[in-house]
Amino acid sequence: MNVKIKINLYEIRTEQGLSIRALEKMSGVPRSTINDTENGKKIPRLDTICMLAKSLEVRLEELITFH
Repeated sequence: MNVKIKINLYEIRTEQGLSIRALEKMSGVPRSTINDTENGKKIPRLDTICMLAKSLEVRLEELITFH
């Protein structure tokens, strides 16, 4: 079975009216990681995903979807 993971970071970030730079400051996650995640180039480590979810004030289930 092949499970794909999608990180809904771009959708949530833009819905909240945040720039990548603002999210970087809030979360401590580098812009390059945020950018690579949003562009589907990289799936960050779980601790990074948790930091992003906390900064965006969303549950992990809202940030991650499985296909």
